[in-house]
Amino acid sequence: LFFGYYEGFRNDQGITTSATVPTAAERGGDFSGMGTPLLNLAAGGVPFPGNRIPPAAINIVARNVLALYPLGNVAPSIYRATLMSTNRLSQAGGRIDINPASSRDQLFARYSYSGGNNVNPVSVRGTDVPGFPTRDDLATHMAMVSDTHIFSSTLMNAARASYLRHRFLFDQRLNQTPPGALGFGYTSANSEGQSPPFFNISGYSPIGGAITGPRDSKQDSIEVQDAVTWTHAAHLVKAGGGYRRDAIDMFQAIAPNAFYVFASTFPTNNAIANLLLGAPVTFYQGLGDFNRGLRVWGADAYAQDEWRASARVTVNYGLRYERINPITEVHDRLTGFIPGVQSTLRPDAPKGLVFPGDPGIPVGIARSANTWMPRVGIAWDPSGTGTWSVRSSYGLF
Repeated sequence: LFFGYYEGFRNDQGITTSATVPTAAERGGDFSGMGTPLLNLAAGGVPFPGNRIPPAAINIVARNVLALYPLGNVAPSIYRATLMSTNRLSQAGGRIDINPASSRDQLFARYSYSGGNNVNPVSVRGTDVPGFPTRDDLATHMAMVSDTHIFSSTLMNAARASYLRHRFLFDQRLNQTPPGALGFGYTSANSEGQSPPFFNISGYSPIGGAITGPRDSKQDSIEVQDAVTWTHAAHLVKAGGGYRRDAIDMFQAIAPNAFYVFASTFPTNNAIANLLLGAPVTFYQGLGDFNRGLRVWGADAYAQDEWRASARVTVNYGLRYERINPITEVHDRLTGFIPGVQSTLRPDAPKGLVFPGDPGIPVGIARSANTWMPRVGIAWDPSGTGTWSVRSSYGLF
């Protein structure tokens, strides 16, 4: 027997966005329409003559940054537009069952896929201004094979293996203009996140590529299970076990192109004026290696018996074991925290931070656990008529 399917989803949808943008006059340093004096707070609060910044004082890089803003189309300082977002998603899969008439085996295999992409004209982690779209790509593959073998009328075995592959590439930068193209003297921290820097400007919509992202994660998971069922006299015995392993390779960019904060507190009382003067209150860029390779595995085993002790009494008892392990990182790039303890592996680290390889600190920071879980239950039919029963049970989970 074979079954297959496919489903496609295609969607183009308009998104209306509004942004507060600098006026044409403000871009040139003219703040005469501000309504209040433009004060030079760095000079003790002296007003700029005519509320204008001298052209010689305007930073050339700031002019390039302001050029990223569109001009207002609803009002001199309000811009509104309807942009198109797209969704392209597909799902497909199939299953095959094989039940040979002359065999004691029942086999099946199945595979499924789900994936596609979204293009977001305005990132929720970025600006409401067009020109900085992002894209998400995702793909999930799942496969499973199973075999049930009948040894006899009282004994059977079921084996199953499954595999999962998942990738999620989130918030890719479609505008990959590097900081240097705007006149900055530094480069992006990584090629994956390259885009214009992010500018948070008090009183105006932010501009530039989003602060966080992109994020790229790849997960591979395998799981193997086996279960035996045996019927003998008044006993129904079940036993089995399993093994699973997860591997996640991930990358997360944090402010790879830097972000700037311009406030209306210094050196003037207007954030756009401070941008023109090239005077941010905050500059931050996330540097370093943001790749991580996470690994974890676990195993379990169980055995249980359903014993019909008499026509009126049934007893269930069993024991389950699980091996629970912490997540590890392929290059031991994990940290723990023990107040007051100085790392011997990294003596330059602040007190309290400990690392795999420090005394008593294993590779997963936490320790593995071997857990035993007994359980027992009893059901009693006092009248023998099946109209009511008394039940009691205990389990450790």
